[in-house]
Amino acid sequence: MEQEATATLLFKVVHLQPGGADPADSHAAGQFVHALSGVIEVGMGGQVFLAPPQYGVWIPPHLEHASHNRHAASYATVYVPEPLCAALPAHA
Repeated sequence: MEQEATATLLFKVVHLQPGGADPADSHAAGQFVHALSGVIEVGMGGQVFLAPPQYGVWIPPHLEHASHNRHAASYATVYVPEPLCAALPAHA
């Protein structure tokens, strides 16, 4: 039986100044961060993942994470509602 997807995906594009940082947080939605320019550093689970342009980082639901960029950067992100994350990786 197929599960009907009633949740909404949220997309956004973010432009960051040099030395930008987002404090640690977590949320029920999974998140995919795709670097458009610059390098995005995402720390989670005791590891640091780097996303230069054309690469991305998957952040599973409820996983605490923080991000930082040393230089100006831009990224596109999509938040995936938790019910839709079941078919996606459980790890970054």
